[in-house]
Amino acid sequence: LKICLGSDAACSNDSMNVQQEMRSLAGGAVFGVHSSPEARSFIETGSLESARELQNKRNKILKASSPLNEPSVLLDTVWANPGEFSPQLPVGKIQEGHLANLLIVNCDHACLWPNLDPLRGLAFADVANAIEGMCVAGKWVGERG
Repeated sequence: LKICLGSDAACSNDSMNVQQEMRSLAGGAVFGVHSSPEARSFIETGSLESARELQNKRNKILKASSPLNEPSVLLDTVWANPGEFSPQLPVGKIQEGHLANLLIVNCDHACLWPNLDPLRGLAFADVANAIEGMCVAGKWVGERG
């Protein structure tokens, strides 16, 4: 199942931060863990054993939803899939005749450290401070930095 992810308006999610939406999508499957029997046991006992059981439950759910935890799959929900869903619109590719949206990110910025996996950083880090430039529909917008 292909998913297209975006942000529509400040009144809907307050920040219009697509990266925040990606993180929610990637981890959304575990939201139910907080009301699980394992969570109730941990709240009641506070024991290390119940904490491990709760973490195991969370890990099991995350593993089952693992495709969305893979940075390339998650980034495609923003980068590639929108163009596939609307083939009549020239979007989703950097090529002549397409509406070019491009974000230049300083991969040496501290918000991406240690940056061992750049795609993971782009998907899960808060890279707003590392943005060096942005091109929307073929036009550069804003100021550098």
